[in-house]
Amino acid sequence: MSERKILSIRQIAERIGVCEETARRWIVSRKVPAFRFTPRGRWRAYSDELDNWIASHKDGVESGPDAA
Repeated sequence: MSERKILSIRQIAERIGVCEETARRWIVSRKVPAFRFTPRGRWRAYSDELDNWIASHKDGVESGPDAA
C-alpha cells in the first residue's frame, strides 16, 4: 500500500485554482477537506481527498464551493 500524498496550502490553492488566502478561508469554514498538520497549525490536505472534493464540485470550483 502506498503512502498518501500530503499537500501544502499553496498546493491546495493551485489544485483548486484560487489564491492561498481564498483556499485558507474555504478550509477554515470547512468547505474544503483539510486538517491541521503541525503544532503551529499549518493546514494540509490529502491529495486523494482533495481530488475527490474537486470532482464533486467541478462545476462550481471557479465561483466557490457553494455555487455547485
